[in-house]
Amino acid sequence: MRFYYLSSVLAATLVVGSAASVPQQPTFRAGVDVVKVDVSVSRGGEHIGGLKAENFAMFDNGVQQKITGMALDEVPLEAYLVLDLSGSVQGAKLEQLEQAASAFVDGLVPRDKVALLTFAQQVTVRQPLTADFQAFRRALAEVTSGGQTALYDAVSKAISLREPRDNRAVVVVCTDDHDNASTATPKQIVDAAERSDVLVYGVMAGEDGAGRSPGAGIGFRSPQLQFQIGFLRSLADATGGRVFRANVRLPLDEVFAMVLDDARSRYLLTYSPDKSAPGWHKLNVKLVGVKGDVVARRGYFVGSSSSGL
Repeated sequence: MRFYYLSSVLAATLVVGSAASVPQQPTFRAGVDVVKVDVSVSRGGEHIGGLKAENFAMFDNGVQQKITGMALDEVPLEAYLVLDLSGSVQGAKLEQLEQAASAFVDGLVPRDKVALLTFAQQVTVRQPLTADFQAFRRALAEVTSGGQTALYDAVSKAISLREPRDNRAVVVVCTDDHDNASTATPKQIVDAAERSDVLVYGVMAGEDGAGRSPGAGIGFRSPQLQFQIGFLRSLADATGGRVFRANVRLPLDEVFAMVLDDARSRYLLTYSPDKSAPGWHKLNVKLVGVKGDVVARRGYFVGSSSSGL
């Protein structure tokens, strides 16, 4: 039996994109045997534990599937921290960002791995994927800020670094400003994310006062910043992640802790699809007999068997 674990869904042989500015969109061969979908279930901001398989209804292209396995499973994490080091991140903001990233790594366990990517006008892989958390901290301690913001290119790079394995991959993207330096486009990145196996978490840092024009109120967000939030939400919706916003009442380190908690506290549902026809498979996960909010990847692609892959 072919069996595949992909972080929010998926089951097929993955052709991984290159490390170019826009990763090739992976394609999945026809003939899916087993799909595993990890979902976040919460109510009032608190994760709901103790659910059973009968508390879930899984639909693949509108057809209800028989769930053959369910677990509140803490699989190993592969975390890619993608941090904005553009000119707006200086002084106290840079210190808070470093503290939040360090605290995130403090919450990892030996079976986990972490990578550090930073971006300003250019994207830099400061620390390739490693289980050596001290090496990560040394790389983090050497960062400096300055320049424009190539957010889309940075997310593209993080996706391209992922090689599917039997673990859960999360890309944590932290920024405080809109993109003004990328060659990649938002649509290219969202499309690539849909074809990847990563969970994308967006973190908006220091929104209070960010993007305000002179005379604007505290709650004002520039159109560029609103677009940026929409981009992060699109990535989260596509992959089953979430978007968080730090502010004076919710410090950045607490936000990073919430991201890690959400990545850990996900139910893993298993089913064998009735049909594995080529093309887009829309996923829908519903709760049965319990109230709560469900977050999961919205679908996956299966490639044609005649594609030559």
